Amino acid sequence: MTTFFFAEFKIDPEMENLGKEMVGKCRGLPLAIVVLSGLLITKHTLRDWQNVSENINWYLAKGRGHAQQQAVTDVLAFSYHDLPYQFKQCFLYFANFPENFEIEAEKLYQFWLAEGIISKDERAEEETMMDVAERYLAELAQRCMVQVEVKENAGGFKNCRLHDLMRDLCISKAKEENFTKVIDFRRERLAMESYVSSNPTRRVRSGFFYANECREDFLAHIKAHLSTFKLLRVLDLQGFHGLDKLPKAIGDLIHLRYLSLRYSQFKKLPSSIGKLIYLQTLDLEVDNLLEVPNVIWKMERLKHLYLPGSFLTQDGTKLRLDGLSDLETLVNFDTSICDVKDLDGLTNLRKLRAAIKDKLDDLPNLVKYISFTQNHVRRSSLSISCPEFCSDAELSLLRTLLGCHRLYKLSICGRMAKLPEHYHFSSSIAKITFKASALGEDPMATLEKLPKLSSLKLYDSTYVGEDMVCLTKGFPQLLCLKLWGLLNWKTWRIEEGAMQKLTRLVIAHCDKLEMLPDGLKFITTLQKLNVRWMPDDFKYRLRKADTEGEDFYKVRHVPDIKLD
Repeated sequence: MTTFFFAEFKIDPEMENLGKEMVGKCRGLPLAIVVLSGLLITKHTLRDWQNVSENINWYLAKGRGHAQQQAVTDVLAFSYHDLPYQFKQCFLYFANFPENFEIEAEKLYQFWLAEGIISKDERAEEETMMDVAERYLAELAQRCMVQVEVKENAGGFKNCRLHDLMRDLCISKAKEENFTKVIDFRRERLAMESYVSSNPTRRVRSGFFYANECREDFLAHIKAHLSTFKLLRVLDLQGFHGLDKLPKAIGDLIHLRYLSLRYSQFKKLPSSIGKLIYLQTLDLEVDNLLEVPNVIWKMERLKHLYLPGSFLTQDGTKLRLDGLSDLETLVNFDTSICDVKDLDGLTNLRKLRAAIKDKLDDLPNLVKYISFTQNHVRRSSLSISCPEFCSDAELSLLRTLLGCHRLYKLSICGRMAKLPEHYHFSSSIAKITFKASALGEDPMATLEKLPKLSSLKLYDSTYVGEDMVCLTKGFPQLLCLKLWGLLNWKTWRIEEGAMQKLTRLVIAHCDKLEMLPDGLKFITTLQKLNVRWMPDDFKYRLRKADTEGEDFYKVRHVPDIKLD
């Protein structure tokens, strides 16, 4: 937690008068005022403010009228004019996306990097290029040119988008500066055919396919003409349905830096994908089992690899990842299909999401890698599905795992003889999911002491006892709590001062739970309560027909309550 100490601050009278004058020119329109404030926050002297004021006057005089809409347009235009050159390109890139389109921040960074928009010269010591891209988005957000959603517990940005009027400006400037030209192949049946025949495909740099709007004939054209897009750097096939196998011609796109098949229904990749030696991001998180050729190790410039949740190699051997020394992101590393020893060669890895299934044989080496102080891993997530942690050796291994200071998210499915004491848990752990743990002692007594825990999910008889207690000051950072399938659980007591940041609570399939705890009335931050598949008597205590039940007073302050 950061504490700020504020000295007495005096506003320069001239700057105050200039500020009021400029706000007046915004004609009371919120967007114009917000953008203007985002611009002024980057200016620190009276002369800077005078320059802004003079430029706004020039833009207003240049405008065709004094209507409210024109005032907004003028302020937005000046906010773009004031951007340093490197930020202008990042802003103009939003012209590639449809209206009201929300894009994942991490994905946007990878687009920018694939297009070469961000220079390596901007990188400070210990920074990755993704860190630089995040700084760029932060600058655009501070200037209120881009709307962002901040991650609740991890820091950084989750998603971003443009306001409608800001998007109009973005498209206008992108055309004016010949930054991008968007060709919409959805508009007419022969658009792709005519476009390919005129040969401008050699200049196409990015391909974004919004597959929910694609027809079968369009898919056939894509397959037939894919190899003609010789200079393509970005190919986003997210959600692409209709083709089982990625065309062999994908290997001809040798300049490709970004390739995503996320949420698509591809079932097989061609071995020609190994020819994409300049690829920086490869996203294979498809919706089904994917057959992957064992050629990814050839992509030596790869920085971000998202493996499928379920896959197998074409040759039946473990997927090779040795040689990917530039890799920074590795998602869905499954020890049953990948070799843990390959991690030793991934010396630049920052983010690891790994899974261990059925056997714990690979866990010691995985824990050793995560704990190794000389690697660069900042955050790791681990999902373990195994029969049990019951023997002394298994519990010792579990304690070692919980103590990994880079462990951010942990999911364990399997029986635990005993939950280790809270001091065995790393303070970095923010998300925990336990399933079928069969714990006899109330896990809340331990878990409520974890200082950064923001999400807790207990499923399928993780706790087999009857009573649960959450004490004062417990769970200081918890935002989301899901309690599902705790079949023996009967009573729950929440003391005043517990879970003071909780925003979402889900209770489901807890058939013996008698009522909601009275202490919920003290959790004023609670925004969503979802009660699912609970006995009628439990639900009637909250609401019967349109009448408030006897327990409703406990959650009257919650704006979103769902009883299923």
